[in-house]
Amino acid sequence: MRLLLGIILGALLTVGAPFVADSMTSGDSASSAERHSIVNWDVAEERFHALVTYTREGMGQTRLLTAPRHPPDHHLRGVMNPPSG
Repeated sequence: MRLLLGIILGALLTVGAPFVADSMTSGDSASSAERHSIVNWDVAEERFHALVTYTREGMGQTRLLTAPRHPPDHHLRGVMNPPSG
């Protein structure tokens, strides 16, 4: 449980710290020469959406590959439908 909490906290700090730093330096009072963001958030958003789309498509294919297969009915023929005659 601690490991999972550490991973989540680390991810939040990794993304949150540059976001806060960028939002503090991109105020209107800063000149255009002083505006230098750490992260290009437009590119990050595009790549995030591409990752989400790729993951959803991959999960869809995985579900198709691991879908439960119904056993053939031939082994139940004698039990369910006894031979007539």
